[in-house]
Amino acid sequence: MKHSLSSLLLFTILSSCISTSSDTESYLVTEEKMSYEEWLVLARHDIRLFPMYGHAVKTSKQLEADAEFVESAIADAGSPDSASNYYFKKACTHMKQRDLQTVMYRLNQAWLLNVKNPDVYRGFGWVYLQLEQYDMAIKLFDEGLGIDPGNEDLLSMKTLVIKQAKKGS
Repeated sequence: MKHSLSSLLLFTILSSCISTSSDTESYLVTEEKMSYEEWLVLARHDIRLFPMYGHAVKTSKQLEADAEFVESAIADAGSPDSASNYYFKKACTHMKQRDLQTVMYRLNQAWLLNVKNPDVYRGFGWVYLQLEQYDMAIKLFDEGLGIDPGNEDLLSMKTLVIKQAKKGS
C-alpha cells in the first residue's frame, strides 16, 4: 500500500509540473529507497538536504553565494515568483528519477527565491514521504497550508498521508 500511496502522491505533485498523461506514467517508476537514517548521515554534512536549509546559521560566504544566486535567478526569470516556480519545476524533473538529494537542493533554491511558494512545501513533504517520515511530511504540508489554506493539492496530499499513517499504526 505504501507504494501506491507514494505513486499517487508523486502523480499529484507532478501534475503541476507536466502536461501529458504519457509523461505522468513514467513518473510512477520506483527505485530503491534510501532510509531516513542514511538520509540523516548525508544531511549532517550538507544543510541543503534539510527543508529550508534546516534554518541553519549560514557563513558569510554562504550568504554571499545565496545573494548572488537570488539576484541571478530573478534577473533570468523576471520575478521571484517565476524564479521560484522554475526551480520547483527543476525539482520535479528529478522526482522522476527519485533523486531525493537533487530534489531537495532544487526545492531549497525555490524556497530561497520565494519562501511563500506553497508548491515548495508540497515538494518538501513529498521528500519526507519518500523517507517514510509521515509526521514530518504532514508538518511541511501544514506549513504550506499556512501560506495558502485553500491549496487543494496540499490538502489532498495531507489527507492521503494521514490516512496512510493511520493504516500503518
